[in-house]
Amino acid sequence: MKCYVDASVRRNGIGSELVKAALALAARAGYEVLYLHTHRFLPGAVSFWRRQGFEIRLETGDELQTVHLDRYVQDKHP
Repeated sequence: MKCYVDASVRRNGIGSELVKAALALAARAGYEVLYLHTHRFLPGAVSFWRRQGFEIRLETGDELQTVHLDRYVQDKHP
């Protein structure tokens, strides 16, 4: 449900490698799209997911600053 990289080892590619592994698993399972949500108050969260290829689909403007994102499991661009 939640996944965090300890602050002491962030910016070393661990999160990106976890995302790559999740994408590979999702591809093998036949998934086409992955969805997640995060919050603007979490430092770097939205920019991290954007760098992983996720696109913002909805920002609710609620008190939790929720941002909904998704991406294709397989890159759809040539």
